[in-house]
Amino acid sequence: MKQFNFVENYNSLKKWEKDVSLSPRKENKQELANGLKNLNPQKVLVVIKNNKILTLAPLSVLGMTFFVFTASLIPKFNISLLGKKVKDFDSKYSKLEQINNEIESKSKFLQKYMPTYEVKSPVLLFSYFLQISVPEDVFISDYSLDNKNFMINASSDNLDSINKFINLINELPLVMKNTLSVKKLINNSNAQNNQNFQQIQNLGDINLEISGGLNIMSFDEKLELYKKTYNFGEVRKLEQFINLINTFKL
Repeated sequence: MKQFNFVENYNSLKKWEKDVSLSPRKENKQELANGLKNLNPQKVLVVIKNNKILTLAPLSVLGMTFFVFTASLIPKFNISLLGKKVKDFDSKYSKLEQINNEIESKSKFLQKYMPTYEVKSPVLLFSYFLQISVPEDVFISDYSLDNKNFMINASSDNLDSINKFINLINELPLVMKNTLSVKKLINNSNAQNNQNFQQIQNLGDINLEISGGLNIMSFDEKLELYKKTYNFGEVRKLEQFINLINTFKL
């Protein structure tokens, strides 16, 4: 650009050069520094008191801004403080949800086996109580039962023993009340043709067939009966099953 500057061709013109010492920025900074040095706090207070209307609005805005800024620090502090706890809560919640799903799955699996224990035929219990209910002169030829009913064939030479046997069976804890019935009662003492047969079979002259219903017992009632019969194998299995039921609240 200097080749197009023709100022040097004229002696009456003087070439302009920038004076660095007179830079506007330096001048402004110098003026600002001087103003701060000469600033008198008392004069500032006097100006504020004399011009309340002019200073009230800026000061109000400044105060509100400071209040809002200070209030916004509280949630920021809480967020930073509780951030780790929130992450821990999310992690534990996901684990808890996973455990609940596993419990629900195992609970449904366990419910499938509950009917097996409920409808199980109490053969061992019935056999035990039947043995302790048979008088000395009464013979049991056979008996059968399922999960609801039972049938017994017995014989004796004494009718009183037969009656006692019927009363004892009726009092068994497994037998449902008012369900015992005598299906057959035959006295063969006067039948000569059947006398040799009864002696060979080691049976009495009076033959009895009775049937009845079985009580629907809870698991706790069955557990107590198994303890009375000293069947600790069934006691252990039933206790474990009851604990599972109580654990899963089935």
